[in-house]
Amino acid sequence: MTRRFAGRMAGERWLGNEAKKEVHDLDREKKECLIHEIMDADNDVAFITIEDAHEQGYTDCPYCVDLEADESCKI
Repeated sequence: MTRRFAGRMAGERWLGNEAKKEVHDLDREKKECLIHEIMDADNDVAFITIEDAHEQGYTDCPYCVDLEADESCKI
C-alpha cells in the first residue's frame, strides 16, 4: 500500500510504466514488476482506473494484472 504514495503516485491503484506503456496493479505487485526501477527512472504515471490506462494505450503487466481473477478490475 505504501507504493501508492511513492513517486508520482497519490493513492492510485494503477501504475503505468511510460517507457514500456505497461500498467501494473499495485495491490498485486510482484517482484518481476520492478516497480522500484520504474519509479527511480521517473517512468511512473498514475491511473485511477485500468480503463484509463487502456484508453491511453497501456497494456497489462503479465505478472500483476489478472482481470479475470479480480472482480474489481472488470471492464
